[in-house]
Amino acid sequence: MKAFARRASRTSVKLIAAATCVAAAAPVHAQSSVSLYGQVDEWIGATKFPGGDRAWNVSGGGMSTSYWGLHGAEDLGNGYKAIFTLESFFRAQNGQFGRFQGDTFFARNAYVGVSSPYGTVTAGRLTTHLFLSTKAARGILKKEVQMSDFIWQTANLAGFISGCYTNDLDVIRASFEDVIIEKQRSQLIPGFDAVREGAMANGALGCTISGAGPSMFAWSLDADAPKVRDAMVAAFKAAGKETDAWIVPITSTGAHVVAP
Repeated sequence: MKAFARRASRTSVKLIAAATCVAAAAPVHAQSSVSLYGQVDEWIGATKFPGGDRAWNVSGGGMSTSYWGLHGAEDLGNGYKAIFTLESFFRAQNGQFGRFQGDTFFARNAYVGVSSPYGTVTAGRLTTHLFLSTKAARGILKKEVQMSDFIWQTANLAGFISGCYTNDLDVIRASFEDVIIEKQRSQLIPGFDAVREGAMANGALGCTISGAGPSMFAWSLDADAPKVRDAMVAAFKAAGKETDAWIVPITSTGAHVVAP
C-alpha cells in the first residue's frame, strides 16, 4: 500500500474542464448597480471499512462548485452600458480560494464589456465553453442495470482496487472502464470517443467523465501528462469545443479521521 501511495503521489491527473444563487443588488446611484451573488455546495459523509474506524469527511463539490461573484453595470446613455463581472471559486470546507491548490483567484468569469442595442462585446475570461446540468445528466440514465453489466462493472472495480494496492499499472489500465454510466452520458459530450481515444493513445492509464460531465479527466504518469492533455484538447477542438486544461497531482491521503 505504501508503494502505491508513493506512486500515486507521483502520478498526475488531467482535467479537461468544459464548465461552461441568490443575488442581492446594491445600487450605487440611480443609473449604476453592483450585485453580489454566489452559491455554496458542501457535504458531509462517512466511510467505514470492515474492522476499521468510521472516517468522516467534509468536502465540497457534491453537486456543483462553490463560488462568489460581483456583477456591475453603468448606464452610458442611448442604450449603452459598461459592464463587468468578477467571479471566484472557493472551497467552503477550508476557506481557501480556487477549485484546487494553485487555481487562479478569478477562475470563473473575469471580464469587462459594453452592452448596446446591437449586442454585447466583452474582453477577459469568460466561461463556460459547454454547460451540462446535473439534472439533465441524471435524467438520461436507465432505471435498471443488466446483471451482465453489473458483474462487469464490479469486476472492473475489483481489478482497479487490486491494481492500486499492488502498484500494477497494467491492471489499473485494464480495469479503468465504466460500462454502466459512461456509455449513457458520453452522448451528451461532443467528441467524447475521440477525446478518450486520444488520451489512451498517448499513455493515459484511463480516461472518463468527471462527475456528471461535461468535464473529462485522464489518469497518467507524470511524464505522459502533457501529451495526454494536448491530445484531449486537440480532440475537443476537432469537435468544435474549446477547453480549459489542467495537470494536477493526485492526493494520496484518501479517507481519514478528521476528528475523534
